[in-house]
Amino acid sequence: MLRSLTLRCGTREDPQPVKIDIAGIVCVVGPNNSGKSFLLKQLEHSLRVMGEYKPEFIVDFDIVSNLQYYNEVIDPNTETVMAARLADARSHTENVHTLHALELPEFGKNMAVNINKASLLETLKQYRGGANSYYELGLSGFFTFLTSRLDGRSRFQLMSPSQSSDYRSNPKTILQVLFKCPGEMNSVRRYVSDAFGLYPVIDAQGMETLQWRFSRRELPSWFSESKIGVKSISFLDKCLASHEVSDGVLAYTGLVAALHAGGFLLTLVDEPEAFLHPPLARKLGRDLAKILEAKKGTLIAATHSPDFVFGCIDSGYPTTILRMDYRDGKCSPKVVDPNVLKKFLAHPLFRSIGVASSLFYDGVVITEADNDRAVYSEIYRKIALQGDRTPEVLFLNAQNKNTLHEIFGPLREFGIPAAAIADIDALKDELTRMFEPARIPKAMRPGLNHLKTHLIDTLKKANLDLKKPNVVSQLTLEDQENAEKLFQDLNKYGIFVVPVGELECWLKDMEISGDKTRWAKEVLQRLGDDANDPGYIAIGDGDIWKFVKSITAWIADPNRKGM
Repeated sequence: MLRSLTLRCGTREDPQPVKIDIAGIVCVVGPNNSGKSFLLKQLEHSLRVMGEYKPEFIVDFDIVSNLQYYNEVIDPNTETVMAARLADARSHTENVHTLHALELPEFGKNMAVNINKASLLETLKQYRGGANSYYELGLSGFFTFLTSRLDGRSRFQLMSPSQSSDYRSNPKTILQVLFKCPGEMNSVRRYVSDAFGLYPVIDAQGMETLQWRFSRRELPSWFSESKIGVKSISFLDKCLASHEVSDGVLAYTGLVAALHAGGFLLTLVDEPEAFLHPPLARKLGRDLAKILEAKKGTLIAATHSPDFVFGCIDSGYPTTILRMDYRDGKCSPKVVDPNVLKKFLAHPLFRSIGVASSLFYDGVVITEADNDRAVYSEIYRKIALQGDRTPEVLFLNAQNKNTLHEIFGPLREFGIPAAAIADIDALKDELTRMFEPARIPKAMRPGLNHLKTHLIDTLKKANLDLKKPNVVSQLTLEDQENAEKLFQDLNKYGIFVVPVGELECWLKDMEISGDKTRWAKEVLQRLGDDANDPGYIAIGDGDIWKFVKSITAWIADPNRKGM
């Protein structure tokens, strides 16, 4: 139904629109408070209001105007949910079919609107593209009822009992549709039983209401939800009621049922993975993709789950990943190519360090090794506890300094602020390989290489070891200034060279000795949460604290360089 979406990139005063093609599934990812859920609400409102609407993020949108598409998804001649929602044959005239909108919690109990298919198709012939034409033609009068937004609350409400109705009349609720369309209900049952080993069934034995129950075993061959009798009542009484199953079962069933029975062309879902552990979240992504492919529908999901995202990608159904970032009034949407992401994560190293989770953080810091990651992340945790609007940062480790650029480079391509921490000996070889992925302008690179080469040559002439603690401080004042300029220029592009040498050169006043592993172990022990412990390392303003704060400041800066 939705063909494209144009989002604002930048500030309201300096907008730089980004157009996103919509097909299949769109997974909206990003850190907390980046506008994911807000985007769904704005899109829903944009499609439903009768007049022009100018939301915070959305600049424009375009709907599918191909009449053949609507003829296929709204087809009264096939045994589909759409057919069940059409007016009965007595009200039909040739090529004129009336579509009845379902009752959902968001519409209210008494909302039932008829949509004339012929009128919809005739109106679409006049559609010129874009939001303005959409509003001028009053298309929201149709698409309001072909669009649904489901959050956790509404998915649970779909699992509440529903009033029964005359079997000959048009169904108005999800349960009524599934009760009238056993083929759709059987499909829902297959998905849920495959996920949980429970078999959802509609209990109509109360005559006036329809309600969900869950059988622990397959339904007997003689059972039919539409047949009422003592034997059926006995079977249903042994099934679990909705309140006797987990929230995960309810949320999963509600979403699968809505896609089967809702007949919606566009479904907006907030946190589809709610109440599901990672393997089930991945399975949900695959399952929803299968359902949408069969229904020719579109799903836009705001998610915090990398497993759900990769379930969608694994399905083979067209999937777009949209990463949202919003800070200090600046919106930064970025489309991530799912094929590139999947290829990147196929690398055993990247998969093993959990790099997929980076999609959901404000930024990422890549260190050379695990000891570095452990110490720097604990320093960050201490700083973040101070509550000074510290961004949410994920710390990951490479195999060594030679693989730093292989990780932070692709992450920046995905729109993720990714910084690298390198020991000072990276100036010898690795630094030059970082220029391109850090997006340092080519005009700057000769100057940086000159400063780097001059520093290394100066240290050699002075017989100073590059990794000796605070070796730069032993140079002349002019050479120290040159080294500081080199470090500062690199910092602007998210490359942070340890100015004191390497990890174990920090916190010298703590008098911690030993190799990197032993040093890191003792530092972590002394960074505990009890200030009364002997040797406790308190938060400071300089040293490693200042270094880590400079990295988080780069991540938090919406105008950072290197992105």
